[in-house]
Amino acid sequence: ALNPPYHLWESQAAAMTLAVADAAAEIGAVVLFPGNVYAYQPGEAIAEDAPLDPPTRKGELRVEVEGILREATGRGARVILLRGGDFFGVGHASSWMSHILSKTHTGGAITMPAPPNVRHALAYLPDFVATHADLLERSGELPAWSTFHFAGHVAAREDLVEAIRGALGDPRRKVSNIPWPLLRLVGFVHAPTREIVSMRYLWNEEVLMNQDLLTRTLGRVPHTPLRDALAAEIALDDASAQRSRAA
Repeated sequence: ALNPPYHLWESQAAAMTLAVADAAAEIGAVVLFPGNVYAYQPGEAIAEDAPLDPPTRKGELRVEVEGILREATGRGARVILLRGGDFFGVGHASSWMSHILSKTHTGGAITMPAPPNVRHALAYLPDFVATHADLLERSGELPAWSTFHFAGHVAAREDLVEAIRGALGDPRRKVSNIPWPLLRLVGFVHAPTREIVSMRYLWNEEVLMNQDLLTRTLGRVPHTPLRDALAAEIALDDASAQRSRAA
């Protein structure tokens, strides 16, 4: 399981992927590659045969590493690429959900990055990982290069706020907005923040997956209700915050 820090993709992602691709080709291994939506222009119900047309440099890098893996399937590797939306469900500070919930542990507001009425794709990691495992069990039946889309949860700002309030047990919890102009200024001197701001379009425009092929392949795709998934995320974040305070 390998992934360079977000702001080091440019310098590390291709070389890291090439090492994995070469090793997999040499021994005929199956590579599970957790993909994202960066390779596509905004749209809804994006299927696996949609053209790869990344609107950002981050998307171009994803297409590049996918190309490295696809080339390796001609040399003996097998690759299962599962694309999903924003990952959450690990209580980790690098996920968008942790930023959204960061103030809620002390009674603060839900901090939203999205404007109203724009749907956003979310991938709950326990479901996403279980889907990888299900696909791996069927790897012998799949082509050497197999791409699937994982729809996950699709929620507009209003839906996400309602689900978070329900998970918190606080139907009146306040909502604030992420200060994008301030983050843009910080990005001039802080590379990780600059990379985050460069992907803001994913909150302003819809990039949504069609998982019909995945459903046909598996029959049933793991799917935890959004409120339950958020309750588990909040519990993880609360536990992490308590450990930090104790330290």
